[in-house]
Amino acid sequence: MDMFLPQQLANTAWSMAKLGYADVPLFNATAAAARTRLDQYLPQDLANTAWSLAALPIANRPFLHSIAAAALRTIFSGDAQDLSNMAWAFASFGLRHPPLMDVIAAASLARIAEFSAPNLTMTAWSY
Repeated sequence: MDMFLPQQLANTAWSMAKLGYADVPLFNATAAAARTRLDQYLPQDLANTAWSLAALPIANRPFLHSIAAAALRTIFSGDAQDLSNMAWAFASFGLRHPPLMDVIAAASLARIAEFSAPNLTMTAWSY
């Protein structure tokens, strides 16, 4: 997995979640490879990876904290789906990260016209 690009790592996590394949050792290997490159992740990659953790659910809180730190720098440029997925993932775990949620709220307000009903619902539920 060390040779995977950030999007390939994010897609691996997303695919596992979409299939309901909660292979903890595989996910942790993916997280270990990703952790060293989170600064290269696009907002969608970060949001999909966080969503995957919550959807399975795999409680890798240290990795979620690493995702939050990376997302603080990039999530404002994410789209409505990225913002709602990121908010939902953290809320699903009951993991409070006020700085991240503040950035998501500000970015959501700036893009409110782009939000679909499900995006609005997921984001509102997260707060």
